[in-house]
Amino acid sequence: MFKYRLISGIVLISLVTSSLVFKGVSGAVVFTLLAMILLLGGMREFFDMTDKIGIPGYKRPGMSAAALVVLGISVPAILGRGNEHFQGIIVELLMSFVVISGFVRAMQEEDLKEGLKRQLISLAGFFYIVWSLSFLLRIYFGEGTGMSGRYLLVYMVLVTKCSDIGAYCTGMTTHKLSGGKNHKIAPRLSPGKSWEGFIGGMVLSVVVALVLEKQLAEHLMFHGKDVITPYVAVGMGVIAATLGFIGDVCESIFKRTANVKDSGNTIPGMGGVLDVLDSLILVAPLYYLYLQVATV
Repeated sequence: MFKYRLISGIVLISLVTSSLVFKGVSGAVVFTLLAMILLLGGMREFFDMTDKIGIPGYKRPGMSAAALVVLGISVPAILGRGNEHFQGIIVELLMSFVVISGFVRAMQEEDLKEGLKRQLISLAGFFYIVWSLSFLLRIYFGEGTGMSGRYLLVYMVLVTKCSDIGAYCTGMTTHKLSGGKNHKIAPRLSPGKSWEGFIGGMVLSVVVALVLEKQLAEHLMFHGKDVITPYVAVGMGVIAATLGFIGDVCESIFKRTANVKDSGNTIPGMGGVLDVLDSLILVAPLYYLYLQVATV
């Protein structure tokens, strides 16, 4: 399992960093395609889990909205006609579209109560996955197709995902050394997660954040300002590890309720798309907010 997880992690990191290696429009197109695949995959898995729970949503409108959000943010930026304000307007308009179209669809149901439940699930999926992860696109395209947004996004993703890797390796090691008696955090929701793993993940996250800050210092700029300092890097490591863990537990609620081990089986060793993205769901909006505040 660890071998497959490691291979899948390397492949995913390679895909993300390829959008950095390919400069200009080429890299932007690669990232847009990757974002489209991941968001659509995440929404499909979300609806599959709610189907198993017995409260299905409106899958087609929900996935269409996800695709439109990706295109609405990336295409104007690629064409050189978008900015952060425009991106925000696009997302807000699509949020309104999801709300209105969903209620129109709900009113057409013979059982209005069932229609309302399906609409609420669709809205939950949109805000939980699409809205939260749209900030990845907004960070990447924060300065059009320039390189600063790409470096800032890669920095956040690597720091966050390294906390996952550190937590997994530390938790697995301490589990074996203690004979399964390491300290569990939420055994009912995620029996494999321990305090030892959480601390190990946080330590690795902080170390990676500091190393990357030093190596990429001249590239971690937003609107011409240096936004990642050593102190910020330490805070980034701690916050990313903490919010990443909470995001993982939030997804576990869906999985346990749906009685599934993973959100899907798309990625060998890791499970589904949401099993990979869950730690970024809470980190991305807060990171984007920090970038905005730091450049005021």
